[in-house]
Amino acid sequence: EWRNVIRKIDMTLSHPDRHRVICTDFGATLDLAAIEKDNCSVNNHAVVCIFFVAYDWRRVKFKKKDKNGCMHNDEVMVNECDKWIFFGDTLSKGKKNDHVFHNACLTYIIKHYDGIRIVAGKQEVPSNIVWTDNCPTQYKCRQNFVNVAKASSFHNNKTSITHKFASKYRFKGSWDATGKLVKQKILQNELKYDRCSNAKDWQRWREREGRTKGNIGEE
Repeated sequence: EWRNVIRKIDMTLSHPDRHRVICTDFGATLDLAAIEKDNCSVNNHAVVCIFFVAYDWRRVKFKKKDKNGCMHNDEVMVNECDKWIFFGDTLSKGKKNDHVFHNACLTYIIKHYDGIRIVAGKQEVPSNIVWTDNCPTQYKCRQNFVNVAKASSFHNNKTSITHKFASKYRFKGSWDATGKLVKQKILQNELKYDRCSNAKDWQRWREREGRTKGNIGEE
């Protein structure tokens, strides 16, 4: 499958101190409808953006038993992978300003991981590989290309962003299914009269449940 081949190539060519791979996608615009229609006749909306960040590449050696019971040395490439979910308010459905939200979130993620490396006494990662689909208003627009070209001006080092567009078929991954899980949870909370009227309410709910480490929504 195309996606698995490309991901394997990224893993093989990546270096823990020089490369970071980011897969991202927008979830469907959240329709924050109230269960009691008498109190809310017009639905509010929120935009959700999911990022999967792969970093700290390393080879792990292990022993593998073949069909004859003989042990052989083997190794596999592994890495750390973090999931980020960003929420933002939007007045209506549509994708007119998604590129602004995407660029802001991407800049935050790069600065976050580079900051962790600086505290640990390491250098920033210079190369960031970003995989997205081919949505024209979200990624294939001049605003996004400008952000990629000016990546080094947004950071303290010579950071570069390599934006790669996936094939039109067989690129679905875990980052695509996350938005559906969020919508399902919001609906379940609404049925319990745990109202989520905007993106900030969802952030507060996650803090109450202990599912977030910080208030990223105000950054």
